[in-house]
Amino acid sequence: MFCIKCGASLEDGAKFCPQCGASQVPAPVQAPPPVQPIADGSPAQPHRSSIDRQQQAGWQQPVQQPVQQPVYQQPVYQQPMYQQPAPPPKKKKHTGLIVLLVIIVAIAAAGFLLRDKISSFVLSNVAPAEKYYEHVEKASIADFSANAADAYDLLLLSNTNIDNKTADGGLEVRLGDGGRDLLMAALGSTLEQLNPGEDLKWLKSLGVATSVVTQSDKSALQMQLTLNSVGLVTLSLVADPANDKVYISIPELKKEYLEMPLSQLDAMGSGGGIMQIIGMMSGVAETDTSKLAGALKGMPDKGDMEKLIRKYLDMLLECAEEVEKDKGKLTVEGVSEDVTILKLSADGEALSKAMRNILTEMKKDDDIKSIVTGMAEAREQDANEAYKSFLAELDKALEDVDDLKESSGFDMTVYTDAGGEIVGREVTAEDFVYIMKKPEQGDKFGLEFSFGSPDGALTLKGDGRKSGDKLTGELDIDAAGTYMGVLALDSFDEAKLQKGMLSGTIEIRPSDALLGSVGGDSMLSSVLRNLAIRLEMDTAKDKGRFTLSILNDGGSLLSIGANADAKSGGKVPSVSGEDMEKWSSEMDAQSFLATLVGSLERAGVPDAYTSMIPAGNG
Repeated sequence: MFCIKCGASLEDGAKFCPQCGASQVPAPVQAPPPVQPIADGSPAQPHRSSIDRQQQAGWQQPVQQPVQQPVYQQPVYQQPMYQQPAPPPKKKKHTGLIVLLVIIVAIAAAGFLLRDKISSFVLSNVAPAEKYYEHVEKASIADFSANAADAYDLLLLSNTNIDNKTADGGLEVRLGDGGRDLLMAALGSTLEQLNPGEDLKWLKSLGVATSVVTQSDKSALQMQLTLNSVGLVTLSLVADPANDKVYISIPELKKEYLEMPLSQLDAMGSGGGIMQIIGMMSGVAETDTSKLAGALKGMPDKGDMEKLIRKYLDMLLECAEEVEKDKGKLTVEGVSEDVTILKLSADGEALSKAMRNILTEMKKDDDIKSIVTGMAEAREQDANEAYKSFLAELDKALEDVDDLKESSGFDMTVYTDAGGEIVGREVTAEDFVYIMKKPEQGDKFGLEFSFGSPDGALTLKGDGRKSGDKLTGELDIDAAGTYMGVLALDSFDEAKLQKGMLSGTIEIRPSDALLGSVGGDSMLSSVLRNLAIRLEMDTAKDKGRFTLSILNDGGSLLSIGANADAKSGGKVPSVSGEDMEKWSSEMDAQSFLATLVGSLERAGVPDAYTSMIPAGNG
């Protein structure tokens, strides 16, 4: 081979020329630029600058040189005129690793969240019956204890702080067309004499609005009677139990307060009219709010209550004897669900033993001791004596425990779903039966509930649809084997019910046979035809709404609405009063009656009635 630069003879495979040191690796040849035609059609010659650039890049036409004898020279290394650029480093791809980690985390999270479901599934299929029964009952007891503690907190503990609290509420009775017709049928002849052509269409509602403020050791109560939502008479009361004082005012009658001993308030209830209403308020006025708050604060807190309920219900599991496990279906009104069936029983001996263990444990339970003594101290009682009395009651109960040995005990069947939740339970004893079954299939549910003696149990049975925690459906009512009617549910929230709150609508439609037996052939029978009682409920921690409606043939006879809203804040007014003699001697009764007539007229009462009141024309 020959040097591509100087033409010297080289050994085959040589990479450098020993004469000139040129690299023998041929540089990449760039394609010449395309030949552009010139105006006359002949090809254009490449521009000189392009030739120069090609030579600079190392591309040349090989040159023929005369063969000369090689002269050895020390090879000199030169940087090649052209090097292939190194490819950029490739980015490491972590996408697959990230996806794998996400999947692992998701599986771990799902396993954590569903660990109870997974555990229940494994136990229901693999574990012995006794082990699985203990697992599902303990989980059920934990849920029940938490819900019971929530209800306890809602209904009781939330009222411990009654200082600086205001509760507004009221009660209102509203007449429907059916109610007016019924009232006219009963009083029509009398009303016709007073007001010819009377139809009572002006009579819409009668109610009372209340507001109660509690502050320290005092309280204030205001109550106003209303007709068709127009205020008629207002009664204000301020109670000071610590000083045995009560102050009463009827603003429409006299703005000044009547002062009297609180101990005499009860006696006023024996009178009539407004005095009777005042007497009915004595129960509220005589309540020492500070002592009541102290007594409530001595109650165990929510956590302690949950702990105690769970502890002693768990101890009841000890009475369970041999457990049998099987697979099957739970079906109510055509709604079926695959379940695990657990059957067990406890005889009188086992019940007696379990109760003895529970009562013995209660005697030495320090948590119970703290609760009993704390509540006694809150009521300003002797804590030691209170605890001694409590222990004495437990000892009496222990003496009677042996009587349980003579009982026949009970049999129980428990149904659990695939996740280990109890969806049905049957308990039967010698004089008692309890059944609760609620299978679910998609958004459908079946429900059977029975409670009472075997021969006289009350039973509800039916089906419906479920949306979240809300049930809508119809249940047949049966009492001791007799059909009594239908109980309809509309958006009834079962989760709230477990925590002590009521939300949704319940409607009871008695059977024709039941209504006929009550009404007979009298006028009442026509009123009761297609009768329905509807209760609409919406309660929360600090407020509640109830409406009870009586319906007839789809129309309303009457409805009773009640509401209450509690909130922090409020102030009991500081007042002074007059004694009975001065207060009664300076009353302006004529002005009061004139004000009352004006209010009745605004409420729509016909002149035939208002004109009968003295000063009605004044």
